[in-house]
Amino acid sequence: MKLLFENWRKYLNEADTPTLSMPTQRLMQLLINLKKFGGLEQFLSRAKLVMNRGAQIEEGSVVQFFLFIDDEMAGTVSYEVMRSDENCRPAPFSDKKTFMLMTVARSGKFKGYGVGKLISFLSSCYITDMGGAITSDRNTSDKAGKQLVGALKMMGAKESNHFDYVGYFIEELKLRFFKNGEFNPSGTSRITTQSAKSDTPVIGGIADKIEKSKFDKGFEELVTKVINHLSPITAPEVDDCSPSINLAIGGATFEKIFSHQDLPAFLEKVLTMSSEQLQDFLNSDDRVQGFTFVLPKNMVQAAKEIINALDNTSELERGEVFSLAADASNLFADTYEKEIGDAGKAIS
Repeated sequence: MKLLFENWRKYLNEADTPTLSMPTQRLMQLLINLKKFGGLEQFLSRAKLVMNRGAQIEEGSVVQFFLFIDDEMAGTVSYEVMRSDENCRPAPFSDKKTFMLMTVARSGKFKGYGVGKLISFLSSCYITDMGGAITSDRNTSDKAGKQLVGALKMMGAKESNHFDYVGYFIEELKLRFFKNGEFNPSGTSRITTQSAKSDTPVIGGIADKIEKSKFDKGFEELVTKVINHLSPITAPEVDDCSPSINLAIGGATFEKIFSHQDLPAFLEKVLTMSSEQLQDFLNSDDRVQGFTFVLPKNMVQAAKEIINALDNTSELERGEVFSLAADASNLFADTYEKEIGDAGKAIS
């Protein structure tokens, strides 16, 4: 694969064909299983691409791509523009909007065709051309994560510095358990253990309140120790970002640990770790990217050729494009149910 890709680079100045330039034709051999279609021209005649985006790309905007084969939706990918207060913008791309991969799916009918690889590549180049940087979903599956990472390596993506997961963790503790600098007892309502007399009539409620009061005093001290013990990996908050929400912590995941009874035990463990060790732990789910990336200009140019050859967006009414989002959602749900299990782990 690497040799093929290097050979592709050598043909950047070769003559064009009426459909795609020769270098891009060679790239297509790496992106799509052309044998399934009987060749490049047959693929181009059978495939169509539709894109759904607003006139303005703002925080919270969603950009979607739909790939059709013989007028049947074969693959889809969608991204969301992260809010500025979510940060996740490490150097050197701190001035760019971060597009987080939300969903990517391929119809089971087209398994082995290279549909997922192609649509991931085209969409990544499109977003790079828009001036954005990309990262994976914090809840990505085995297949989506591996596919994206594999594509990055092949295409020579430029990666940012790593996210500061420790900085995010510290701020999350402050937001959840403190308000205006004071401890906020409402944050521990799901963490506190019940009193042994909890089910006793009349006194049960009082016993629980006493138990929670004792718990809160010790917990406030513990959280304060952890916050003072840790230091963000970098000073700027702009690169703070959530790690994988599926990261296992005790009997919970990172998504649920802040309202789980295993949180105190985890915080005690954190006190035995350095900030760097905690960063390594929070970065240990290799399905989730700990950085943003952009693709090089030559790849973007090749992708623009392919998009121009496949783009059918202008042939549809705006309402028709919007309606495709529901079809894409159904495709994603169907694929996820059949191929992905709990916590994003592939089952087929």
